[in-house]
Amino acid sequence: MRGGNMVLAAILIAGSLAVATDWLFLGVLFREARGNYPEVWWPAIRDRETVPAKIWTVLLGFVATAGVVLLCSFVKATGVFDCLALALLVFVAPAAFLLTAFQFIKMDLWVMAAAGFAWLARLLIAGLIAGLMVS
Repeated sequence: MRGGNMVLAAILIAGSLAVATDWLFLGVLFREARGNYPEVWWPAIRDRETVPAKIWTVLLGFVATAGVVLLCSFVKATGVFDCLALALLVFVAPAAFLLTAFQFIKMDLWVMAAAGFAWLARLLIAGLIAGLMVS
Protein backbone atom coordinates (compact mmCIF):
# COMPACT_ATOMS: atom_id res chain seq x y z
CA MET A 1 0.00 0.00 0.00
CA ARG A 2 1.35 3.39 -0.95
CA GLY A 3 1.55 6.31 1.44
CA GLY A 4 -0.60 5.27 4.39
CA ASN A 5 -1.17 8.91 5.36
CA MET A 6 -2.31 9.76 1.82
CA VAL A 7 -4.67 6.78 1.80
CA LEU A 8 -6.19 7.84 5.13
CA ALA A 9 -6.47 11.44 3.94
CA ALA A 10 -8.13 10.29 0.69
CA ILE A 11 -10.64 8.19 2.66
CA LEU A 12 -11.51 11.10 4.96
CA ILE A 13 -11.79 13.64 2.13
CA ALA A 14 -13.78 11.38 -0.21
CA GLY A 15 -16.03 10.14 2.61
CA SER A 16 -16.73 13.68 3.75
CA LEU A 17 -17.55 14.89 0.23
CA ALA A 18 -19.67 11.82 -0.48
CA VAL A 19 -21.94 12.40 2.52
CA ALA A 20 -23.82 14.92 0.40
CA THR A 21 -24.76 12.36 -2.26
CA ASP A 22 -27.64 10.83 -0.27
CA TRP A 23 -28.99 14.25 0.57
CA LEU A 24 -28.74 15.40 -3.06
CA PHE A 25 -30.36 12.37 -4.69
CA LEU A 26 -32.78 11.14 -2.00
CA GLY A 27 -33.50 14.42 -0.24
CA VAL A 28 -33.61 16.87 -3.14
CA LEU A 29 -33.84 15.39 -6.64
CA PHE A 30 -36.14 12.41 -5.95
CA ARG A 31 -37.83 13.61 -2.74
CA GLU A 32 -41.43 13.00 -3.89
CA ALA A 33 -40.74 9.38 -4.82
CA ARG A 34 -40.13 8.45 -1.18
CA GLY A 35 -43.86 8.64 -0.49
CA ASN A 36 -45.05 6.34 -3.29
CA TYR A 37 -45.05 3.13 -1.19
CA PRO A 38 -45.11 4.18 2.48
CA GLU A 39 -45.79 0.60 3.62
CA VAL A 40 -42.33 -0.59 2.53
CA TRP A 41 -40.45 1.74 4.89
CA TRP A 42 -39.58 0.71 8.43
CA PRO A 43 -42.11 2.19 10.91
CA ALA A 44 -39.49 4.50 12.43
CA ILE A 45 -38.66 5.91 8.99
CA ARG A 46 -42.36 6.44 8.22
CA ASP A 47 -42.61 8.29 11.55
CA ARG A 48 -39.63 10.45 10.52
CA GLU A 49 -37.29 9.01 13.17
CA THR A 50 -34.41 8.97 10.73
CA VAL A 51 -31.39 9.86 12.87
CA PRO A 52 -30.19 6.26 13.45
CA ALA A 53 -30.62 5.42 9.76
CA LYS A 54 -28.73 8.56 8.73
CA ILE A 55 -25.87 7.73 11.11
CA TRP A 56 -25.63 4.21 9.66
CA THR A 57 -25.77 5.63 6.14
CA VAL A 58 -22.83 7.94 6.83
CA LEU A 59 -20.80 5.18 8.53
CA LEU A 60 -21.45 2.63 5.78
CA GLY A 61 -20.73 5.28 3.17
CA PHE A 62 -17.30 5.80 4.72
CA VAL A 63 -16.75 2.02 4.61
CA ALA A 64 -17.60 1.94 0.89
CA THR A 65 -15.43 4.98 0.25
CA ALA A 66 -12.56 3.37 2.12
CA GLY A 67 -13.07 0.20 0.08
CA VAL A 68 -12.63 2.04 -3.21
CA VAL A 69 -9.62 4.04 -2.02
CA LEU A 70 -7.95 0.93 -0.56
CA LEU A 71 -8.71 -1.07 -3.70
CA CYS A 72 -7.06 1.59 -5.85
CA SER A 73 -4.06 1.52 -3.55
CA PHE A 74 -3.80 -2.28 -3.34
CA VAL A 75 -3.97 -2.85 -7.10
CA LYS A 76 -1.62 0.07 -7.68
CA ALA A 77 -4.03 1.88 -9.97
CA THR A 78 -2.19 4.46 -12.01
CA GLY A 79 -4.24 7.59 -12.26
CA VAL A 80 -7.73 8.97 -12.12
CA PHE A 81 -9.09 6.93 -15.04
CA ASP A 82 -8.03 3.60 -13.48
CA CYS A 83 -9.48 4.54 -10.09
CA LEU A 84 -12.75 5.72 -11.65
CA ALA A 85 -12.97 2.44 -13.59
CA LEU A 86 -12.44 0.48 -10.36
CA ALA A 87 -15.12 2.54 -8.62
CA LEU A 88 -17.53 1.81 -11.46
CA LEU A 89 -16.77 -1.91 -11.21
CA VAL A 90 -17.41 -1.82 -7.46
CA PHE A 91 -20.82 -0.30 -8.24
CA VAL A 92 -21.83 -2.91 -10.83
CA ALA A 93 -22.15 -6.01 -8.60
CA PRO A 94 -24.63 -4.58 -6.06
CA ALA A 95 -26.45 -2.71 -8.83
CA ALA A 96 -27.09 -6.03 -10.56
CA PHE A 97 -28.34 -7.44 -7.26
CA LEU A 98 -30.72 -4.53 -6.72
CA LEU A 99 -32.09 -4.73 -10.24
CA THR A 100 -32.69 -8.45 -9.72
CA ALA A 101 -34.37 -7.81 -6.35
CA PHE A 102 -36.51 -5.13 -8.00
CA GLN A 103 -38.12 -7.89 -10.08
CA PHE A 104 -39.40 -9.64 -6.93
CA ILE A 105 -39.71 -7.01 -4.21
CA LYS A 106 -42.01 -4.02 -4.23
CA MET A 107 -39.65 -1.08 -4.48
CA ASP A 108 -40.28 2.27 -6.03
CA LEU A 109 -38.24 2.62 -9.21
CA TRP A 110 -37.44 6.28 -8.50
CA VAL A 111 -36.29 5.62 -4.93
CA MET A 112 -34.08 2.80 -6.20
CA ALA A 113 -32.75 5.05 -8.97
CA ALA A 114 -32.05 7.84 -6.48
CA ALA A 115 -30.20 5.49 -4.14
CA GLY A 116 -28.31 4.02 -7.08
CA PHE A 117 -27.24 7.44 -8.35
CA ALA A 118 -26.23 8.45 -4.82
CA TRP A 119 -24.04 5.36 -4.42
CA LEU A 120 -22.58 5.70 -7.90
CA ALA A 121 -21.69 9.32 -7.16
CA ARG A 122 -20.21 8.31 -3.77
CA LEU A 123 -18.03 5.62 -5.35
CA LEU A 124 -16.94 7.84 -8.23
CA ILE A 125 -15.98 10.57 -5.76
CA ALA A 126 -13.88 7.99 -3.92
CA GLY A 127 -12.29 6.89 -7.21
CA LEU A 128 -11.56 10.48 -8.21
CA ILE A 129 -9.98 11.36 -4.89
CA ALA A 130 -8.00 8.10 -4.86
CA GLY A 131 -6.80 8.79 -8.39
CA LEU A 132 -5.66 12.26 -7.43
CA MET A 133 -4.10 11.44 -4.07
CA VAL A 134 -3.12 7.78 -3.92
CA SER A 135 -2.10 6.66 -7.39
